Amino acid sequence: MSAHEPNPDAIQDRRSFGRELTALRLRKPLTVREVADRAQAFGSHSTVGDWFAGRGLPSPSSLDLFVRVLAACGVEGDAQSGPWLAGWRRARASGRRATGPEPYRGLSAYQSEDAAWYFGREALIETLLGRLAAMAGTGGVELVVGVSGAGKSSLLRAGVSPRVESGGLGGEPDWEIVLGTPGADPMSLLAAARAAPPGRRLLVVVDQFEELFADSLGEDVRQRFVDRLLALAEGPRRAVVVIGLRADFYAQALRFPALLAAAGGHQLTVGPMTPAELREVITAPARRAGAHVDEGLVEVLLRDLSPGSNSLPLLSHALLATWQRSGGRMSVEVYRQIGGISGAVTETAESIYESLTAAQRVLARRLFLRLVHVSPGTADTRQRITWAELTELGRGTGVEIMTVLDRYVAQRLITTGADTIELSHEALVTAWSRLRGWLDSDRAGLLVARQLHLAAAAWKDDGHDRALLYGGTRLAAAQAWAASADGDLTAQAAEFLQASVRHSRRRARRVTQLVAVLTALVVLTVTLAGAALQLRAEADGQRRVALRERNEAVSRLIAGRADKLRDTDVSLAMQLSLAAYRIAPTLEARSSLLDSSNLVPSTRLAPLDGAVQAVAFSADGGLLAAAGTGNTVRLWPLGRPAPVLDGTPLPGVDQDIFGLAFNAGGRLLAAAGASGRILLWDVRDPRRPVALPPLTGPAGTVYALAFDRHGVLAAAGIDGRIRRWDTTVTGPPAALPEIAAGSATHSLAFAPDGSLLAAGGANGAVRLWDTRDPRRPAALPTAVEGVDGKMFAVAFSPDGTTLAAGNADKTVRLADVSDPRRPRVRGAPLTGPASWINAVTFSRDGRTVIGGSSDNTVTTWDAGTGQVTAVLPQPAPVTGVALSPDGGSLATSSTDGTVRVWAAHPGPLLAGPTDAVFNAVYSADGRTLAVASRDETVRFWDMSRPSPVPLGAPLRSPTGDRFSGTLAFAPDGRTIAIGTRTGRIQFWDLRRPDRPALGRTVTAGSALVQSVAFSPDGRLFAAGGDDHRLSLWDTTGRLLGSRDLGTTIVLTVAFSPDSTTLASTGTDNVARLWRVTAGGGPAPIGTLTGFAGYTYGVAFRPDGRFLAVSSADSTVRLFDVTVPAAPVPAGPPLSGPSSYAYFVAFHPDGGRLAVAATDGTVWLWDLADHAAPAPVAVLSRSANAVYAVAFSPDGRVLAGAGSDRLTRLWDIDPARVADRVCATAGHPISEDEWTRYAPGVAYQPPCR
Repeated sequence: MSAHEPNPDAIQDRRSFGRELTALRLRKPLTVREVADRAQAFGSHSTVGDWFAGRGLPSPSSLDLFVRVLAACGVEGDAQSGPWLAGWRRARASGRRATGPEPYRGLSAYQSEDAAWYFGREALIETLLGRLAAMAGTGGVELVVGVSGAGKSSLLRAGVSPRVESGGLGGEPDWEIVLGTPGADPMSLLAAARAAPPGRRLLVVVDQFEELFADSLGEDVRQRFVDRLLALAEGPRRAVVVIGLRADFYAQALRFPALLAAAGGHQLTVGPMTPAELREVITAPARRAGAHVDEGLVEVLLRDLSPGSNSLPLLSHALLATWQRSGGRMSVEVYRQIGGISGAVTETAESIYESLTAAQRVLARRLFLRLVHVSPGTADTRQRITWAELTELGRGTGVEIMTVLDRYVAQRLITTGADTIELSHEALVTAWSRLRGWLDSDRAGLLVARQLHLAAAAWKDDGHDRALLYGGTRLAAAQAWAASADGDLTAQAAEFLQASVRHSRRRARRVTQLVAVLTALVVLTVTLAGAALQLRAEADGQRRVALRERNEAVSRLIAGRADKLRDTDVSLAMQLSLAAYRIAPTLEARSSLLDSSNLVPSTRLAPLDGAVQAVAFSADGGLLAAAGTGNTVRLWPLGRPAPVLDGTPLPGVDQDIFGLAFNAGGRLLAAAGASGRILLWDVRDPRRPVALPPLTGPAGTVYALAFDRHGVLAAAGIDGRIRRWDTTVTGPPAALPEIAAGSATHSLAFAPDGSLLAAGGANGAVRLWDTRDPRRPAALPTAVEGVDGKMFAVAFSPDGTTLAAGNADKTVRLADVSDPRRPRVRGAPLTGPASWINAVTFSRDGRTVIGGSSDNTVTTWDAGTGQVTAVLPQPAPVTGVALSPDGGSLATSSTDGTVRVWAAHPGPLLAGPTDAVFNAVYSADGRTLAVASRDETVRFWDMSRPSPVPLGAPLRSPTGDRFSGTLAFAPDGRTIAIGTRTGRIQFWDLRRPDRPALGRTVTAGSALVQSVAFSPDGRLFAAGGDDHRLSLWDTTGRLLGSRDLGTTIVLTVAFSPDSTTLASTGTDNVARLWRVTAGGGPAPIGTLTGFAGYTYGVAFRPDGRFLAVSSADSTVRLFDVTVPAAPVPAGPPLSGPSSYAYFVAFHPDGGRLAVAATDGTVWLWDLADHAAPAPVAVLSRSANAVYAVAFSPDGRVLAGAGSDRLTRLWDIDPARVADRVCATAGHPISEDEWTRYAPGVAYQPPCR
């Protein structure tokens, strides 16, 4: 029974809400997990747990889940649930939520009626109005270009249009304004313009011009629309036409030369806002609504804004969410609660998704995938669907699609109109990680699906013309997708597909009959033999083409599924990536395979029957044991280079096993579980283990076993007592005095020297005993207590001074036990996992804590800072972790019945920085990698070993200057230059890279240094930054000259291979070339144009012939700079990233180019034909913006780093990666797994 009867009328705040809800649960009685399961809280167990604990309240979007929780606790119907909902409303009201008009628009664009709330673009509005006024009498076209999220739509709708409507233009007060988007019927917009009253001047605003390039529109429609639009501007109406265009569609606009000619020099770039403008965006709307924004919040927001293209809509959404949860005062605390700029959209979208039932989640996925337009060669964009299409999405599911839609509309993530539905902004496509995962996991399939639906619509519109039906490879690819479409196939597409199958079969029968007839005729006449052979050869050729195209389609589908699996089952994902590549080396398969090289290797051992509950290494690391609920204990010899996969089952196991331990000598293995008996084996010969007489253990289930270094075995479980035996005596182990633990015990650990025993209990405490005298254990003060939840795991650090305790409250607590008589909790709990911590251990140096959780992950933390350093995914809850004695391997067990062995070294993921990484640079000999972070540190890594090793402590400026995040190695590798935030550049001696020594310092100005570079000959040094200057020194520190670039911030500088030319990029949308000599400052010799945004990265090809420049317009352009004074564009712009192309790097052989993008991707292009570069891989392991890329000098490895604080290393040779996959994958993909992820494809395990 609960301590009191539940009373919803007593609910006044969050704490009382949790108290009364818990009383209701205990009345049944039910556990939190049981309630969550009954309420179908899939993936939301921790959310429901927070409600019961009083840590959180249901949001409006999760109200349905709350009602289901009430029903699970016995409260059903309006009459019973009404008081609880009233209590919930009181608790939410106690948080002083804001009321009144909403001052921010979230992801939605500002409309004309929002003009009073639109701030921050006054200068740009005046500039654009001035340009339009100059055209008022003659008509003309103005092109407004900017990246997605720059604010083009809001500028046109809430900035310019209301001003023209209220004040006129060019002295003419009476203007007719026609504003719209091309949409599915672009001609309707023109019809509205032509219908405008003839006596009024006409302003036509075409927003989101990129919609014209949707593949549902034909080229003839596009051309007709452009022609008629230009006729409005150039004809008798002399209309003023304003076109809003996303920068990454600029290349498509080049297909209409007349349009660009009409625009002429009338092109306005909507660039990033200045800090002052952003401050106005943040504070002015709140001030107008009567709210207050804390100055601290303004500073945090300005700092958190990244250079990513989606910053403005994400900022607006974060501001709206903060305002909604504030009571007139917008603070940093509330801002952090909603997830900040980067997490607010995900938090909103995820909270809605988690509140949905399983069936509703299926519909949500279908809905969002239908609202995104996926097309090869361009970025993903939002697309509108009709209400009829929406209805069809929900048909046959038994779920009301409007229920799902309304949740997202209420939170402004989806916008509805009279006829259509669309995402509120394209920022959602990249900001919501789940949606991005859906898109990335099956991109090839989505492309197939889109083409199928378009083809079906065309077939229907043309009266079911058989000529439009699918056949050959297109039909095969469509059938493969439909077989796994999970209900995403519309009725129209299904009908089209069935008709295509029937038509294809009829054609096949006719071909067969024709071949038979021709074969018969061969017997009758020799003259027809040549024709028959030719026909057969053509048929064979067609079959080969069909087979190749089918294999390519299958390869893309399997690669997509492999990418999706990476976050749950690394080994299986790697094998599928390799299988996809071997079926056909498509772009998708090659990308997936190379991305596998950026995973921590995981070797799957042969699965056990039932869940694996425990795993342990022998003392010498030569054996690995695992046990679980299938009455099985298995032993694996850990050979090199890989362990024996199948292992040896041990005899005499008659119970589910929960505890497992080797003695210090490694000859004795103990196991215990459900029966309470302790099983023992002599494993000196692991091929023939010998069962020893069992020991009588605690009454009931045993959860934990532990050996000390002297051979004392301890066992504990549900009865609250700890039994111990001395296993070193001759004959059977001798019983030692029992210890009263005080509660059921789930975990045991001895200190490395055997002097302490720790026990984690069901009462949330970790108790300690002095066991130096095994026969007289002495109780010590409790190390950890007062925790709400069971202590499932305890472990000592290798030096015995620190104790780690894993808890049911999803945290790990550290206790200082250096003086066991006065233990104390050290620092804040380690957080990150979303569920129970079931196992913990330390790295061999004690600097890392490792925890396994029921949220299907293994998390590692820096023991000193508490920062999460890595997360290893698993497909099921993790029950055990064990580190090999040499520290090189980590074994994990999980409830899917599988043991996995991971490489415990840093491998391809270099962690450490506590903020974004802005630069990663190799020394010329490749032995050292330097990493510069926004946390104002520089870290050095020794890259000469098989696994990178950190060199010394992180480097910080000793002079009070703060590092800015830019650095460069001198060609000889003995010196590194590091820029600061105050305009100075420090030169450090790296002859001892583990102990750098500060040398001289030069001053470039007084503002942040953005970029530094040494000339390849080692004689010159250049820098540029926020002080708008480009400066040049010789390497003695003598300033040779400096160029003032006005208002342009210099973002990147790079020398040509012959050290005679310097290239720079900046905020004026051009790149510049400068002649440099040791006798003077930089002299301008060329300007590179054509960019629709800031120019960011710049690099010369190693032979000096070509220069690559990346831009905020999401493109990279190549220029032939053989004659630097006359640079020539070399081929079309390289497009692909959906956000800023931030940094570029050439491969040492010059044949490939790597591009870092702020959409979280790294693109790799083959430049064998510089006039038509081909993408060879899109690496997408990063979840956030990538700011830097660098090839190792030998060209084998590509390093990339960005806002996720990691530096990632990719092997870019598919053959090497394939060998590595097969060497580390372990248990091969099974036929069942193959059928699940590659349906309809013959079983082809990639590693045999």
